[in-house]
Amino acid sequence: MRPDSFRYKNILNGILFLAILLCLIAAGSELIEPKGYEAYDLSVVKIKIGAIEAEEENSIDVIFAGNSESCYTFSPLQLWGEYGITSYDLGSGAQRLCDTYAILKEMFKTQRPKVLVLETDSVMEQYPGIYKDDDEFINRLEDIFPIFHYHSAYNQIQLPKFILKYTQNRKNESLYKGFQIRSEQAGAEVYDNMHDDGGEACAQITEEGLDILDKIKKLCLTNNCELMLVSAPSMVNWNMSKHNAIEKWSSTNNIEYLDLNLCNDSIGIDWAEDTFDNGVHVNIYGASKVNRYMGEILKNKAGSRDREESVARKWNKDYSESIYSKEER
Repeated sequence: MRPDSFRYKNILNGILFLAILLCLIAAGSELIEPKGYEAYDLSVVKIKIGAIEAEEENSIDVIFAGNSESCYTFSPLQLWGEYGITSYDLGSGAQRLCDTYAILKEMFKTQRPKVLVLETDSVMEQYPGIYKDDDEFINRLEDIFPIFHYHSAYNQIQLPKFILKYTQNRKNESLYKGFQIRSEQAGAEVYDNMHDDGGEACAQITEEGLDILDKIKKLCLTNNCELMLVSAPSMVNWNMSKHNAIEKWSSTNNIEYLDLNLCNDSIGIDWAEDTFDNGVHVNIYGASKVNRYMGEILKNKAGSRDREESVARKWNKDYSESIYSKEER
């Protein structure tokens, strides 16, 4: 065999080997990547980015973001049907603040919302994560090949997303624009969670949390979007100490803050019926009350705008297929 032919054969074999290796890595990434909202980091970021990218460009008036206190509370379809507001809930269970920031960065590439409602429970988490701009290369590599990110999850192989996307859960995520419906009723023991410590204590936001809050604030300023902090009703997750910490940051940064735990006379949450997990989160009945209250506020902030007929038609179709158009609730 001629030396040149031998060399070319080795090169081709090397290329073939690398191609097969990349295919195996990609396949392994698909198998081990977590498929649910309980997962942190890359999985939840990719799910939410994909969801908002599926919406028609520049069609969303309001964005909701945060952890489970967001996705169980704010209902875009209800706000559309009752107030004509287009919105999307980018919240998810256990979502960390650094993940929220990563999602929002991508969201602003396709949407120009007038208001970002950031639910505050994730702000007060002791482990909000760290988003490092200088780690872009590593983040990008893990985004392309999640196996490098989830290498310890090899024993939790699940069905690929191309199968899961046809399940009822995925259908509901798309239909309800990120809102998670829970209709169970498991009442909570009622006590004054907002004054159980005398109302004077002030919790501390971590340095990482403060840094990411500042990044989110700048992101909103850059995109001409009003940032609004909102604390969802929770007998378990919220108290006056946390309220005072958020109030302090909001006042310093001239950001509007609304604590729905102090608005129950207007909202009318009944903790015997309006929670599915003993006061940690509201259920669909409590969420409906919250959205009627929030709708009055958001319609003044988001205003009205002329939309493409296709956008209104799609939202009306989704609404007609939802529980909000039926009389069973």
